[in-house]
Amino acid sequence: MGLFCYASEFSPPGDFLKVVARPRFRSAACLVTAALLSAAAPLRAQTALPAATSPAPLFREIVDEAGRTVRVPQPVRRIVSLAPSLTETIYALGLQDRLVGDTDYCDYPPDAQKKTKVGGAINPSLEQIAALHPDLVLVTKGLNRLETVHALDNLGIPSYATDPHSVNDIIASSKKLADLLGVPDVGASVAAEMEHQLAALRQRLASSPAERVLFVVWHQPLISVGKHTFIADALRYAGAVSIVDAEQD
Repeated sequence: MGLFCYASEFSPPGDFLKVVARPRFRSAACLVTAALLSAAAPLRAQTALPAATSPAPLFREIVDEAGRTVRVPQPVRRIVSLAPSLTETIYALGLQDRLVGDTDYCDYPPDAQKKTKVGGAINPSLEQIAALHPDLVLVTKGLNRLETVHALDNLGIPSYATDPHSVNDIIASSKKLADLLGVPDVGASVAAEMEHQLAALRQRLASSPAERVLFVVWHQPLISVGKHTFIADALRYAGAVSIVDAEQD
């Protein structure tokens, strides 16, 4: 299908901030103020200069899951997602207000249908993406095309690629994305909840025999999943095993 995968320049594969104000202690402040006033005369000639601070970086360099070094603007305020899974991850992280565009197939949660559509995952409209002025475009290596990534590069629009191959990879990928987008605490919380749900599922199905299933990805031609894919892994967690024993990812 000409998907964004296994290009020579890509390496192999390796998803709420709290602002706490300190209370003001009025009595202590009064004592300090009195002490400062008593010593004010000899100190008036001395001017305390604020400590020099370095400005926050405007970009962050990070290696994405396709092995590329990407310069990502900081903070990321405008996001375009080119995969339904990435759109769902953005919502799970509570960052849907930053999502300015997604694909025609991003329909979950229902609110995602209201976002500006930029076409399909394989053939998105570069003009529409550029018109949204995104800080970052999210792609996934197993679905989006390498040509799309190169075209975004030529337009000066940074893209970050994910490449999960298992359920655990999806959890780790969600945490990485949360960190990149400035909400690491939320990412950790979402990951912990997913791990909790998986543990409960394993316990519930521990005594049940595995069901043999055929997972159909596409019907013309008939396409199923290889055993080294996150779908096959998810089936195992769900108490099933694919009848397809192909090695392909």
